[in-house]
Amino acid sequence: MSPHQFHNDKHQAEDLCQKALVLLHQGQIASAIDVLKSSIALYPTEAAHTYLGWAYSREGKFDLAIRECFIAVELNPYLGTPYNDIGAYLVQKGKITEAEEWFRKAIEAPEYEARHFAFTNLARILQLKGNWFDALTYYDKALEFRPDYKPALESRMLLHAMMN
Repeated sequence: MSPHQFHNDKHQAEDLCQKALVLLHQGQIASAIDVLKSSIALYPTEAAHTYLGWAYSREGKFDLAIRECFIAVELNPYLGTPYNDIGAYLVQKGKITEAEEWFRKAIEAPEYEARHFAFTNLARILQLKGNWFDALTYYDKALEFRPDYKPALESRMLLHAMMN
C-alpha cells in the first residue's frame, strides 16, 4: 500500500466514523454499526472500536461492547474512554467490583478529556459499597474537571443529604 493510499484510507475511515457517530446520536444503531464496520475495514482506529462498543451496548450486547473496547485499548492504551466504557458495561452486567478497576484505569489514562465520567462512575460504585466519604471525594474530583456536570452535582447533593 502506498503512503498516499494509506492516508486516503485513514481519512475515509475517520469520515465514516464521524458519520456513524451522528447516526448513533440519532438512534440509528443498526446503520451506525454497519458504517463503523466499514470504517474499521478501511483503517481500524480506537475511536471506531469504542463507538462500535457503544453501539452494541445500546442494543444490550454488552459482551460485544466490551470486546470492542478491549480492541480500542490494544490500539491505544493511553486513551481513557474505552476503559470507562468497559466499566460502564460491566456495571450493566452487574459486575460492580470488576467495573471499579476499569474506572480507576480510565482516571489514570493520560489521554482522557471526559475524566469526570470515570470519577462519577467510580463514586457511584463506592457509594453503593457504603464508602460514602470516598464517594464524596470522587464526586468532588469529577466536579473539579467539569463543575457543571449535573450527574455528579446531583449525586453529591443526594449523598450529602443521606449522610445528614
